[in-house]
This record gives sequence, structure tokens and C-alpha cells, in this order.
Amino acid sequence: MFKIPTINDVIKAEKVISPFIYKTPIRKYSTLCDLLEAEVWVKHENFQILGSFKIRGGLYLANKVKKDTSIKYFVTASTGNHGQSVAMAASKANLMSKIVVPTNCNPIKVESMLSLNAEVIHHGKDVDESLEFADSLCKENSSYFFIHPANNKYLITGVATYTLEIHEELKEIDYIFIPIGAGSGAAGACIVSEIISPKTQIIGTQSQSSQAAYNAWKNGEFKSFANNTIAEGLATGHAYSYPINILREKLKDFILVSDEDIKSSTHKLIESTRTLVEFSSASTLAAALKIKKQIKNKKIVIVLSGSNINPSQLKSILN
Repeated sequence: MFKIPTINDVIKAEKVISPFIYKTPIRKYSTLCDLLEAEVWVKHENFQILGSFKIRGGLYLANKVKKDTSIKYFVTASTGNHGQSVAMAASKANLMSKIVVPTNCNPIKVESMLSLNAEVIHHGKDVDESLEFADSLCKENSSYFFIHPANNKYLITGVATYTLEIHEELKEIDYIFIPIGAGSGAAGACIVSEIISPKTQIIGTQSQSSQAAYNAWKNGEFKSFANNTIAEGLATGHAYSYPINILREKLKDFILVSDEDIKSSTHKLIESTRTLVEFSSASTLAAALKIKKQIKNKKIVIVLSGSNINPSQLKSILN
């Protein structure tokens, strides 16, 4: 198993990937401050290249393995955002990519992967089945490099750079709310905040309709759970050991929210920020509302991890 990345690893990663990504803004919205009765800042990773924080990890991983000339393909499984990042990273490394997606994958994300010259393979009812198939492909071909969406040090090191940016811009943060699907973003945030701002509490958020990561964090048991959330970025039926072990050691709290609260919070965020927000991102606001009394008058950051909401999802909340 990989060692836990250090703050120095993250600083090195920032230098590697910064020429290829946006340093996304962090903004304060009076409507959200009034809603939560707190000082509320929003980290806009939904403004990032490809509409997601995931590109940070993909680019850094590609940089770390680019010297291996035996690799011809990056292969992974994804509900979309991770797959887009791997496809772009492969392209920049002059490699090809195969992305296995569930049969019900968000079409906006599939189109993006195809536009990045990825071969998209629809297989499995959920990302866990897609992941098994992607792994099997790599066992059959030595030129395929399997990229697990979470159990990878370089992915976590890369995505941790957005938390570095948060602390570079804001001081004395009480809470940072981060959505958890695979767990790479929250694991990276814990690693960075522990060193730069020990008082900052990292709060993970996940749908109660797909709570495998939550239960692994709480109980240390890596069991399969129902995986029915509308928020595909949170949709994992199995927890992943590498990020969860980091989170069990460092994450302050983990809050489950309903899909209805996620939809309501998506609507609130679109209205407040005037930007597109995907369902997984909105779980952060839903969680903050759930502990509103606890965070009253505190300084908090809500991470909007992505903007890749499809038209039918958007229509369902705007009606």
C-alpha cells in the first residue's frame, strides 16, 4: 500500500500541475452567509478545466509515470469526472485511454471523454462493476496501466492542491465541507489542513443512498452497500481502503444527507452563485444546513467539486 502523501509532496505536485490548470476562485456570497448564519466561502472547483477537481490528480499521476515506455494505455473506471481527467492526462502524455463507465453514465460526461479521444466502454450497472471490468482488461494486456480511482497516492497528492489554494487565500478557517465518493479529495484536504491549519475541521459529505464510504469510515468495515444516489459523483457501493484509512485517522466528521436535500441544495447553490453545480457538490451545502447550529458564526468553506450536471438533472430541480 502507498504511504500517505506529505505536505511537501503536495507542494511539489502544485508546481508540476499549475501550468496546466486553473487556480480556481474562492468567493463569499451574502445569500449563503445569511442562509447558514455564518461566514461562508465557496471554493469553485466547478470552474476547473473539465468542470471538476479531478484533473489535478490525473495530470500529476501522468507526470509520475510518463517515463515508463511500456505503457500505451491508461485504463480506469468512472462515473465521469475521474474518467475525463484520465483521458486528458493520457492525451497530454501522448498515450491512449480506455474508460469503463456504468451503462447509465451521465451523457454529458461521456461526450466529454469521447472528445478527449478516450475509448469509452459501457459495462456494469454501477462504477464498482465497471471497475472490476477495467481491472480485468489490464490483466490481459501488459501495455495497459490500470488507474484505480482512489487507491493511488499520486491522485490524492494532486487533488490535495486545491486545499493548498484554500489555505493560501483564507486564514482561520473553522470548517471545510467536502463531498466524498471515492474519498481522494477529502483525504487530500485532511493531509494539507492538518499541517497548515490544525484548527480547521474537515467535514465529509455523502448521500445516505450510497453510504459505503461512510460506514467504512465509521466502523472500519469494508462491506458492500446499496448504491442508489442521484449524485453519481458520490455513487460507490464499496469503500476504497487507501483514502478511507487516511480519513479514519484524520477526518473530523462525516455527514450523510438525503438525495432530496441534495436536490434542494443544488437549486440554492445555482441561485446563489449563478454557476452550474452538480449534485455531488451540493451535498456540502446540504451537510452544512444539517449542522447549522454547530457552525453558526463560524468561518466555513464549501467545496463545489464539479459542474457536470446534465440537462435532465437540471430540469428536475428547476421545475
